[in-house]
Amino acid sequence: MTGSFERQPPQTQRGGWLVLLLGLLVTVLIHVPSVVSVNLLTGGGLFDSDAYMRLLRVVELHAHGRWYDAQSLRTNAPFGETLHWTRPLDTILLAGALLGSAVTDFRDALEVWGKYISPVMLLLVVVVWRYGTRGVLSNRGFMISIALLPLLPLFDLAFAVGRPDHHSLLNLLFVGGLVMMFRIVTETTSPRLALAAGALSGFAIWISVEAMAATAYFAAALTLFWVWRGHPYLSRTVLFMVGLFAAITIALLIERPPSDWSMPVYKTISVVHWFLAAVGMASWVCIAAVAKKIGGDGGVGRRFAAALAGALIPALAVALVFPRFYFGPLADFDAAVLSQLYSEITESQPLLPITRERAFLIVDQLGPVFFAVLYVLYRLRRGDRTERQLMALLLLGFVCFVPLAFAVVRWSVYAQALAWLPWTLAALALLDAEPRLTIAGRRIALRMPAVAIFLTAPALLALAITPAPPSHAAAGGVRCDWPQMAAYLSQRHATENGNEQLLFTDLIPGPALVWTTPYNVVGAPYGNAQSLNDTFGFFGAGDDVIPREIVSRRNVDLVLVCRGSEERRYHDKPGIDSMFARLSDGAAPAWLEPVRLPDHLSSAFRLYRVPR
Repeated sequence: MTGSFERQPPQTQRGGWLVLLLGLLVTVLIHVPSVVSVNLLTGGGLFDSDAYMRLLRVVELHAHGRWYDAQSLRTNAPFGETLHWTRPLDTILLAGALLGSAVTDFRDALEVWGKYISPVMLLLVVVVWRYGTRGVLSNRGFMISIALLPLLPLFDLAFAVGRPDHHSLLNLLFVGGLVMMFRIVTETTSPRLALAAGALSGFAIWISVEAMAATAYFAAALTLFWVWRGHPYLSRTVLFMVGLFAAITIALLIERPPSDWSMPVYKTISVVHWFLAAVGMASWVCIAAVAKKIGGDGGVGRRFAAALAGALIPALAVALVFPRFYFGPLADFDAAVLSQLYSEITESQPLLPITRERAFLIVDQLGPVFFAVLYVLYRLRRGDRTERQLMALLLLGFVCFVPLAFAVVRWSVYAQALAWLPWTLAALALLDAEPRLTIAGRRIALRMPAVAIFLTAPALLALAITPAPPSHAAAGGVRCDWPQMAAYLSQRHATENGNEQLLFTDLIPGPALVWTTPYNVVGAPYGNAQSLNDTFGFFGAGDDVIPREIVSRRNVDLVLVCRGSEERRYHDKPGIDSMFARLSDGAAPAWLEPVRLPDHLSSAFRLYRVPR
């Protein structure tokens, strides 16, 4: 089956290790430019606000040992906030930092480990991919798939240097579950593989309830394969549900204190998700028991009716007991505030209706997916039974995640992971086709140019339609050098003998300033309505009443703005002379005292002290 689904003979242990090591080396080499780019963009710091906030959580866990109390008083100061993140990634970061603290300070070790943990996750993805696709990809196919990684933009970005973020761990677990599903539908495997896939899915839900979508996809695939193929997929579905229930039970017992085991929470793992997994497992155990009693799983119609019951029973049970589950994981958040916060975050945007900016995103994020879907549809008709099963599994994944990606860009990461295998197989098919061009009786091989064009076409087209960067009048070409400002603030804090504690500034740099300076901040880019309302209310106010009340209530010491900050778009409104604009222009109200800044900071920043 040239250039397509490549069943591979067992590899020798030595050969397999050599190919894997070569793949890891290539992974490192092709990501060197992106490492350099991220370091240049961040000034050698971490990737984003989430990265700093994650390290702050680990520092506080190390300092106080309060596993169940994840509240930080350093953001939304002085009241504090608790994020919806869970402890697995914190534990991995803590373990690495404790090992590193044998040779350096714990905080420094944590920052170094945090900087490189996501690239390490990428190397683990390569290992998982190699051993999960050995029966599908040849050595040549594996190496081509490694070269394609940077062309899966959002998937690859999760593994960026300086990004200690749970998304890299989620992607690793999704790839792990996906390759298990590859083996389940293409090989006569041990039933334990389905059990492991379920447990892996439960662990992913522990990390983030976002993983429920991937879990539903895997469960739906096993169910539909049972309807389509019958035995042995019923037992595999049951084992998947058992593994899922066991993992969620263990996660709930570890993550939450006993007093909270029965408390429904939607943004993080709780009794809600345990209940759904429990009812789902019980439903499929009953279906399997009935099938065994009647001596078989019957025809397609009977299996379809049973599968429908297996899906509807847990769905209806959750609707009756926990109806808010269907409002989504952000049901407990202030929708209006979240809408304002996420309005400018690219990963939170829909892909429709199409504008030039969104057309760029569609091509950039879903271009490889488009080619992968075409290949899957082609091989679904031309392949043998085993290959059709693999392609059916992938097609179901595209049906699940491509519409989600059009609703929110963030979901395209799963569509890209699904595209990884068929896009590789399509490249192999093109390589084996050996296209040639005949000119004046001379045949010119076009294989490599054709493959290069095929693989880079989405990226090149996206580059061609890249929209111009948005023009922000407030920016005026001014660059906000936050690391330099952090150095100044640290020096100022020492000079003031710690008498200043609370800094009011932009949302995005808030966590970084908490990590790099002794100051606490009010705003951080998360779902805390209290801090977001006060930040938007202060900087967006057209008069002094609300800002003065906020400053007094929170006992703010300093107010800091950068003239070039893109966050001005949150606050400036037509016909309103916002507080952010007035502070940026140096037209502060009398109750704020301007602070003279060093020359290298004074062109971009405005700092004000609140007199006592």
